[in-house]
Amino acid sequence: MLQSLRWRNIGNANLIGRISSGGALESDWTHVVVGSASGGVWKSVNGGTSWTTIFDNYGSASIGDVRINQQNPQIIWVGTGEDCGRNSAAWGDGIYKSTNGGATFTNVGLKDSYNIAKIVLHPKNQDLVYVAAIGNIYTGGGSRGVFKTIDGGKSWTKLTEGLPNDPQTGAIDLVMDPSNPEILYTAFWQRIRYPWALKSGGPHSGIFKSVNGGKTWTKLTKGLPTGDMGRSGLAIARSNPRVLMAHIEHGFQPNCGGRGGGGGGGGRGGAPDQPAAPNPDCTD
Repeated sequence: MLQSLRWRNIGNANLIGRISSGGALESDWTHVVVGSASGGVWKSVNGGTSWTTIFDNYGSASIGDVRINQQNPQIIWVGTGEDCGRNSAAWGDGIYKSTNGGATFTNVGLKDSYNIAKIVLHPKNQDLVYVAAIGNIYTGGGSRGVFKTIDGGKSWTKLTEGLPNDPQTGAIDLVMDPSNPEILYTAFWQRIRYPWALKSGGPHSGIFKSVNGGKTWTKLTKGLPTGDMGRSGLAIARSNPRVLMAHIEHGFQPNCGGRGGGGGGGGRGGAPDQPAAPNPDCTD
């Protein structure tokens, strides 16, 4: 009876076999491009019924972000090196651009950025692009921060006025006001990854705003927690661009129940029949 049985792979294939980015045409949701943490870039023109790999012959299989130009879908941008920052994360070799719908790509710079977190395209000027680079996960230096091109990737300028310029701090997120492309928000993350641990957070982390296309930036503090911050994620409401949402990793983690710290998760033992004392930091 056992002779007729055959083994089959039901996954997961590896630790970083996950989708790291994706985007679709707003005028045609069936036209989709996705990037994976370790499997390159895939394209579908039928809403995901079938997929074609379009990035197999280039310098990195690790993808941080992909973007389709909404005005000209033949233009596809790929930022290599996923931004996850875990000890199984791979690195990339810069940013690539396709002008023929993904048939071919050209490396257009930022080769020592290692890990690119976000690409933001100007809604009307296809040559104006912003890139948030977190930089090398395992060491300092290299190209990290927010970069801007006004010539379609032929040259890049690092935006520094008002932003952190620290060898262990890079840009982990970047969003544009949909009603005004001169207004940008970026999140910076101070961190260093070791094979055995991640040291996340520090005084250089924070959220910053520009109202002049990235020429100058102001750190946002009102309503945000004080003290060292870690990684932050940003989202802006398209229905009301004055609404900016931030998911923030912070050094202070209250014990709000459970048997461990950090918001109630398990971890440290303790007698389950002994309720914890009320914590004022956890009240609504």
